[in-house]
Amino acid sequence: MTQTLISAPPRTGKSQYCVYLIDQFSKKYPNRQIFTNIIGINYPGVISISSTINRPFDWRDLPNGAILFYDECHEHPAFSDDDLLKHFQPDLSRLDMISSLIDANKIDYRVFPIIDEYYDDLYFKEMVNGIALTIPDEKKIAAQHFVQHGKLPDFLKKGLSEFLPKLKKKETVKQKENILDIGRTLTMHGHFGIDIFMITQNVKRVNDAVKAASSKHLVLRRMFGWDMCFIFEYIEVQTYFAASNRKNATRFSVFRYKKNLYKYYVSSEEHNIQKSMPVGLVMLFLFVICIFGTAFYKGKNLYDSKYSDKKPQQVEKQDAGSAQNTSPVNNSNQQNLAAQQTASQPVKPLQLSDSDKYHLQSLIDSCVNSQQMTLEQCKNIYDPAKSQSIAASQTNQGQPVAPLYDSSNPYDYEYNAAKMPTDAPILSNTIIYKGKCHAYSQQGTLMKNIKESDCRRFASGDRPFNYFKQQSFNSQPALTANTLPAADVKTDQSMTAEDIAKYQEAKRQGLI
Repeated sequence: MTQTLISAPPRTGKSQYCVYLIDQFSKKYPNRQIFTNIIGINYPGVISISSTINRPFDWRDLPNGAILFYDECHEHPAFSDDDLLKHFQPDLSRLDMISSLIDANKIDYRVFPIIDEYYDDLYFKEMVNGIALTIPDEKKIAAQHFVQHGKLPDFLKKGLSEFLPKLKKKETVKQKENILDIGRTLTMHGHFGIDIFMITQNVKRVNDAVKAASSKHLVLRRMFGWDMCFIFEYIEVQTYFAASNRKNATRFSVFRYKKNLYKYYVSSEEHNIQKSMPVGLVMLFLFVICIFGTAFYKGKNLYDSKYSDKKPQQVEKQDAGSAQNTSPVNNSNQQNLAAQQTASQPVKPLQLSDSDKYHLQSLIDSCVNSQQMTLEQCKNIYDPAKSQSIAASQTNQGQPVAPLYDSSNPYDYEYNAAKMPTDAPILSNTIIYKGKCHAYSQQGTLMKNIKESDCRRFASGDRPFNYFKQQSFNSQPALTANTLPAADVKTDQSMTAEDIAKYQEAKRQGLI
């Protein structure tokens, strides 16, 4: 069982938060009694209490296991740090009645305890001052006088008239101490299973007894007039609350005001509080929006540049440009792939009706008789199925599949096709420099993808077969001078210097 101190300025929502807790506790602990002094409380099952300066509420009168919500606890004389009992008016009606009885010589059983208390006090004073013990004799004389005459002797009436004001003052101090004991004994609430919630506007307005008994402190703050409050929870009472100790809170939460709870108590829900928005928060919000907007704009442009559909004209231009820039090897590879796909697709035979078959057979017979051709030749001309098979075979034969060449593995190349690629990077030379072998193509470019082992193998003299060397189609069979015209022989023998230079350059490049 704990005592919780709730502090918050006015118009923060302290009362509604307490009503919210009452609603939660009544559902969670239906067998526990709940007491509160919240103004106008009418929640089902909650007992309303009242308190005044002269007759303050005493939590010690609560049953065991009860729950107490005491609002504005700084107005209770036992909980307030201010002296609210300086104008305290104790209940002295009993002493006033006794004083009137003594003045009227109406002595009864109500006066005798005062007389005994008077002589006890007088006896104590004589003992302190060392005076002779004459009190028992005086008390006996007063008793005999009362029995004989029915009234008190004059010396006793005088003594009581002086003693009663002192007794009233003593009674006032006693009643004040009894009230202050209500706060001093708060540390004992756990022994009786009582949960206490103290609500105040400022921690400085409650005394040390309340602070010492509190094991939890909730600080409520309402900012910018919003319909909610921020709750900071501490395990010790925070005398001062500022930005420096906000980070020390063990828990932080937000409580939104609930309109359905206004009906359970009297609240200033119609109080107009102007709502505002801090400039710093607005700037932060705009900054976050700008960041997200910039990221979205850049991401959209990046997405459009990579994945958006292009216009047909751009696609056609790009295809045309790529076709022009494609190397012969790539063209050959694309043609080979197309040929492989065409060859892999089975040819669907033509389905002819009976009348078409009869008409076709008559055409073939007429061709054999009139054109004087063989039956196979006529079928090739008139039979669609035969023509289709011949066209497919010619297509496959006209576009032989050329192998793909991997320049990084020149020794693993196998060539089984009849048609050779026109050109590709080929390992042509190697240089060993500072212990590292460098490979170069036939055009003098550095081939970085060649393995070190293959480079050294080439440098050692082991040459792979060059499948891409251009063949010389200008060579003609050796002819004798008798078979050639005289003009031709003269032309071959009279080569210009320019022709000789071109011939040597072509030979150096390996073209002939």
